[in-house]
Amino acid sequence: MSYKQFHISEQPGCHHYNVTTTDLAGDKQHFFLENSPFDRSQPDLRMHIGPDITGPVIGVSRYKRFSQDCQISLLDSDEDVEKFASNWENVHLAKKGYLSPSFAFQAQRYGEMARFAWKKTRSMGSHATPLGNLKLVDESSDEVLAVFSSESYSLVPGSVEMCGEFGEEFDRLALLTGVSVREKQRRAQSRQMRHGADYVFTAGAAGGGMGMGGGC
Repeated sequence: MSYKQFHISEQPGCHHYNVTTTDLAGDKQHFFLENSPFDRSQPDLRMHIGPDITGPVIGVSRYKRFSQDCQISLLDSDEDVEKFASNWENVHLAKKGYLSPSFAFQAQRYGEMARFAWKKTRSMGSHATPLGNLKLVDESSDEVLAVFSSESYSLVPGSVEMCGEFGEEFDRLALLTGVSVREKQRRAQSRQMRHGADYVFTAGAAGGGMGMGGGC
């Protein structure tokens, strides 16, 4: 059962992303993910509240050079935005493994620190894509917390389905870490295509066969 969905679409002609959320109550919220792949003076991704860049920034993602890791920073609450506070939660997103990698981070859930990881899955997700989808799991229990379904041959456009009620802060962290993983893969794919190499998605085949098992 999906408790909340983040619907991600790409702006035509660029790689900025519009995000619309829907939850069980039917409430909607908008986010805008500003992408800066070429300006090293800016974070690689900036998450704004609202439909465009005029909204306040509530999260950023910075990719580390010569590494698959990135640094995520997220404001603790919307009240911090209103107070122009600098109360940021910093999360290190680290790639683990090569042939079947995961992207792990530590964060709080229900007030306790735990380890989580985005992993490849071919048995979950609302879109059947040859590139596979991603699932967010609690590493201590293998509980699936979210599913990132990519559209067709795309990597970032698609949806993130939350499989439980984990709180607004964790939901936003799931969105930003998931998009950070996919956007980094999209950039790697783009570089290889520019250099004339065949792109091989080396995220493993964890999660079963090609049949899609739906979302949460």
